[in-house]
Amino acid sequence: MLSIHVNTDNRFNRVGAAYQEGGKASKILAENIATKYTTFQTQAIAWSDDLAVLRDTTVAEAKALLEIGKINQDWYDDPDQVERAAYAIVAGIYDYFREIE
Repeated sequence: MLSIHVNTDNRFNRVGAAYQEGGKASKILAENIATKYTTFQTQAIAWSDDLAVLRDTTVAEAKALLEIGKINQDWYDDPDQVERAAYAIVAGIYDYFREIE
């Protein structure tokens, strides 16, 4: 399960993927997505967090919350940049499945 979010311009400046602490598959998913997302947003990281969407979702083996950037960034209006972001996300998911085989 991947929940994709856009940050408001507030104190949360993280870009990348969060995972629930203790979830091995979730950590692998978040790390793979964050690694590939650095090709688009260089500051992307993976971190553990206690977020309701991750904590309370029980049907998914691997789950991550992806913060793709801040709402006021200009790249959202550029279809080529949006495609680059999407490609990085998909590449991270692909790498996750390759790693868990």
